[in-house]
Amino acid sequence: MAKTARAFAAIRAVKNGLSPVRLLIAATIFHLALTVAVFGLGWFGLLPGTFDRNGIAVSFASDGVDFHDGAAKLSEMPGRGDFSGWVSEHQPFHVKLYSICDTLFSALLGKNIISAEPLNVFYYEETFY
Repeated sequence: MAKTARAFAAIRAVKNGLSPVRLLIAATIFHLALTVAVFGLGWFGLLPGTFDRNGIAVSFASDGVDFHDGAAKLSEMPGRGDFSGWVSEHQPFHVKLYSICDTLFSALLGKNIISAEPLNVFYYEETFY
């Protein structure tokens, strides 16, 4: 039943000029704007008990601090040529994926939620399928 309703909603959206690609682009822009806003709240200390300086939600998702620390540690290993250490490090798989984002984007963006955004956008958009 839900799939049928979703299919009709998609047909109506296409008829109104909102193609699936445009909807995904709009969702990506929304996600990026929300992430930058959350990062700003943490960076400027506007909600210090809620978000830390990296934009991580410390009050309601405190495991994010541990995952961020693990990804930061892992992201330094490839730079030293320690690929076997990266593979064998005892961290959850998603932390290893975030460490790849840190390795690629932290020089430009810092080690915060914005450097993890390419992977988060991928996760977010996959929820639409």
